[in-house]
Formats: sequence, structure tokens, C-alpha cells
Amino acid sequence: MQHRCIQRPNWVLFGDSITQKGSSPGGWVARLQDAYQRRIDVFNRGYSGYNTRWARAILPHMRNVMKDAQLVTVFLGANDAALPDLTSAVQHVPLSEYRDNLKGIISEIQEQGVKHIIIMTPPPVSEPHRLTHALATYGISLESSERTNEVTRQYADVCVQVGADLSIPVLNLWDIFMKDASYGDVLLNDGLHLSAKGNELVYTSLQALIDASFPHLKSDAMEFDVPEFRNLSILKMPFVTSVMSLRNLWRRKSDSSSSPVESKQAAAAATADGGHDKVVECILQSPLLSICNIMEKDVKENVSKYVDIASHMIQSMGMPDRFEDMSVPDRKRVYQYYLPVCVWCESQLMEHKKKNKSGPLVLGISAPQGCGKSTLCEQLESVFQYLGLTAASVSIDDFYHTRKNQVAVAEEHAGNRLLEMRGNAGSHEVALGTKTLQALKNATSPESTVALPRYDKSMHQGKGDRSDESTWPVVRGPVDVVLFEGWMLGFSHVKNPGKVDPDLDTVNSFLKGYKNAWDRFVDSWLVIKVADPSFSHQWRLQAEMRMRDAGRTAMTDEEVAVFVDRFMPAYKCYLPGLYTKGPTTACKGKLLILQVDENREPLEHQPAPLSIR
Repeated sequence: MQHRCIQRPNWVLFGDSITQKGSSPGGWVARLQDAYQRRIDVFNRGYSGYNTRWARAILPHMRNVMKDAQLVTVFLGANDAALPDLTSAVQHVPLSEYRDNLKGIISEIQEQGVKHIIIMTPPPVSEPHRLTHALATYGISLESSERTNEVTRQYADVCVQVGADLSIPVLNLWDIFMKDASYGDVLLNDGLHLSAKGNELVYTSLQALIDASFPHLKSDAMEFDVPEFRNLSILKMPFVTSVMSLRNLWRRKSDSSSSPVESKQAAAAATADGGHDKVVECILQSPLLSICNIMEKDVKENVSKYVDIASHMIQSMGMPDRFEDMSVPDRKRVYQYYLPVCVWCESQLMEHKKKNKSGPLVLGISAPQGCGKSTLCEQLESVFQYLGLTAASVSIDDFYHTRKNQVAVAEEHAGNRLLEMRGNAGSHEVALGTKTLQALKNATSPESTVALPRYDKSMHQGKGDRSDESTWPVVRGPVDVVLFEGWMLGFSHVKNPGKVDPDLDTVNSFLKGYKNAWDRFVDSWLVIKVADPSFSHQWRLQAEMRMRDAGRTAMTDEEVAVFVDRFMPAYKCYLPGLYTKGPTTACKGKLLILQVDENREPLEHQPAPLSIR
């Protein structure tokens, strides 16, 4: 018997960082995806820092997603318009080349069978805000902005002209934004990228243009990919009787290594030409197997499942599908680092469920800045969701004070450099974290929903502020796993911290309340250990160097040193206790401590497990 595949039309949003960031909570891309749930698969193909020259170069490699897409938006020009003689000169593309690139990009897209295209002009630039952003965020005093509004207008005009020449609808964001005299304060957050209201305006303007230009693509004019559950015939589909039966069905599929088509193809590619044996050999060389309680027989018996999970991560991170085509560092990262950690985390969840504990497993992840914990958390969340589980991610950063309250904390503790800005204990709204974690623990039914706070570090010229509550992502129960991460999570209050740094006395007083407020919710702990906390300095330098290479404003080496210095006293004071005694609420059998080197790779010889009651 042949079955029709459930397939939705594709929309592709092609652009730079303004598109890339559009998938953040409340972003214009996220809003579009929400509006077309179960109707359209909306793919974000935004590439931070890219101009039309580089975008045109990578476009031929995107044919798999562009092929026969129902709609494509082209949103490029903000970087092309960078001035040719200032800090972002490497991104500059002359107007004439910009015009040619834009037409070439559209021609390439049309060759892939795309019939509906929308060109989006770059929005205006606020030069004063670019200068204050550089000073506040990086301590760099620029004489003039690396972009100007007048030059950006010229690139917007080219978009309009190209659209007219090719009979393609154009969303003129430059004109739309300029109708608001205070656009720099209201619609942009750093003079270039979109604020929450800017994202809302882009979404509503784009939706209006889609409705006007392509009425058949209105969300309410499109049918769902499958019938609503109310319209299902139980006689024809007797297995669709409960949410739990569907969840169990998915889990049975996962256990038998059945997976969505793309991951199945990737798994086949990864193990082609005898690749299974090579994958097994690679996994068995992982230094994490013993501390993750993974035996050689486990690897051999579950290799299909492991390959399926690894292939999902490989796709998610954009690595080559074939094992042979992967670089050695990528192989180690996936098969010898992330995969064993995923298996350990899954085992913790199974143990949690086996003991009939109510509520989700809360996995606390403690690791210094820059060591890769955010990427690891993203992959863990993605894998859990791939396995049919509901996962939610929160960071201690999401619980920072509002900007107003952070200023009040700094004023109350004037002279304490560790509390001048966000970061250390004392800069969080602890009660908000407690409320969120408790709500997630209680999210045990399909009717429960939890809004997850988010903090926007780009607001107020890099000083940061809590995002508007209307933009917070909402997770629906029942929640299976909560990934709770932070650089100081699980730190224990100590005696005489002033011996390390006098400013730590106040921070230490604040820290005392974190155990009962937050750590008590954590069921299992993952700690990423570093031999030397100063690695954070090196990792930050590398990040800033990549920004400079991309033509973006970046901190100097001296400014990086000042930035990292705010966290070093806490590292020196609290990491020894974390590494020798474990996090505050760690229990026997529920703690994994692994150590990485300066390249963020697991050490060959891992620390022995701690003796914890």
C-alpha cells in the first residue's frame, strides 16, 4: 500500500543578520512562522554579516531548500551599504555591483522554480545610535558611523528599481520606518538591528504585502496539512485515541531507529560504505564513555539509534552528512562529546520517569562562559524534541534584573565593580527564576502553559534589559525535560570570600539565597570543567577576532580583558568547590563532570567521579 507523504509548501527567507535574528522570540520571522503554523514550513536562511556578493556565492549550495519554494523573500543591503573607508569596509559592495548581485540572486531563485518573490529593502540607519552602541558596548569612541542613512537610502532605492524592472513586489522598509521620526529610539535597538516594535512593524508590513500581492497565500486562505483533530474519524483512525498514544507511537518509532525522512537519509549517508564500523570505532574512542556509564556492548547494540541521533545533530549544525566527509574535530565533537552526553542525559530522564517522579527532569548545566555550553544546550533540546519529548530551555541570564532595577543595584552598591553591570550573583531577579522553575515543574498536563522569560543583551546600547513579556516563548505541557544553564549555577556560598576579592563579600551574601531559590529544583547536574578559568579570556578574544574579520565592530584586546575580569573573582572563589564537592544539590548517580581543554574538546583523561552521598 502506498501512502501520500504529509508535506507542506516551503517559504525561504534569505538575508543577513536582520533575517537571522528574526527567529528570536518576538522576531518578524518567528511571527510569520506562528501565523502559518501547520500550513507552511518557513525556513530562515539569514546569514549575519553577509552582503549580496557573499550571499550570491552561497546561493547555488541552497538548491535543496530553494527548489520549488512557494515564496522567497530577499532581504539584503544593510551590509552592502557599509561605508568603504571605515570599520565595516570589508562588507561594502558598490551600488552598481549591488544591483547586479540582486538581479543575479533573483534569477538564480527563479531558475529553481520559485514563482513568488518579495524584495525587502534595508531599513534606515540611525547614526547617533550606532556611535553610542559602539561606545557603550565596546568602549570604542568613533568619530563617525560606519553606515549612514543617506547611503542606505540609495541601496533601498536600487531595490525598488530592481523590483520595478523585474515586476517583483518590493517591501520598502526604508520608507516605512522613516514615517516615524523617532525610528532610531523605537524601531531599532542599536541603530541597525530591529527592536521588538521594529520586528512587529516588519512582520505586519510583510504580511500586508503578501495578502495584497498574493491573496491565495493569506494564512486564512490556506488549509492545514492534515485535518484538525475534531474532524478525524475515529473509525478510520482508531489508533488516534489520546495524546499519550501518539507520544508512545513516536517513541516506539525512535526506539526502532525510524526517523523523519531527512534524518533517515542523513543516517544512511553517514554509515555508507561500511560507515557503521567506522562510527562504532569513533564512538568507542570517546574519553567520556566510562563517566557516562556507556559500555562497549551498549554502543554496538544501539549503534543504529546512536547514528540516528548523531545524524540529527549533524544536520542541525550544518556539517557534511557522510562520516568520511566530516573533519576530525567535527567527528570528535559529535560522536565523542555531544553523543555520549545526550545518552547520559536520556538515561537520567528514563531513571527519573522510572521512579515515577512527577514533573519534568530538570537538568542543571554549569559551565564557564565561552566553553560551548549554549551550543551543547541547543543540541540537547533539539535531540529531546526529535525523540518526541517536550523540552524547555532557560538560562540564569533570562532572570537578570530589568535595566531600571540593575541601575538601582549598582547605585546601592556604588564602588563595587562586580555589581556595576549584570553578571554576578545579585544582578538577578531571583523570585522570577523561582516562579518560572516552579511553573515548569508543575507543567504536567496538556493544558498547562509556561511563558519563559527572555533577556535582550542588545538593548540600551548593549547594557541589556528584559524583553517585553509579549515576546516570551511559551511552552505547553506536559514538559519532559528542562535544561537550566548558567556560568555560576550550583556555586556554593563560602566563608571569607574577601580574601580573593573584597568586592566578593556582597556577591557572596547574595549567592547564599540561590541554592534554595533555584538549585533545589535541579534533579541532575552536568558540569563542564576547565583547567584554567582564564580560557574564557582566550575564547572571548577569538570571538572578537571573528567579528573583526567579518567587518563588524569588536572589542580591543584591552576591552576584552576588562570584560572578562568582572567574572574572574567568582571563578577563583567558587570553581574549586564546584569541582571538588559538586554543585549545591548534587546527589549520587545524578552528577556528570567532564573536562574540556582550551580548544573546548574533552580531555583524554577525565576527572574521576566525585564521591557524593
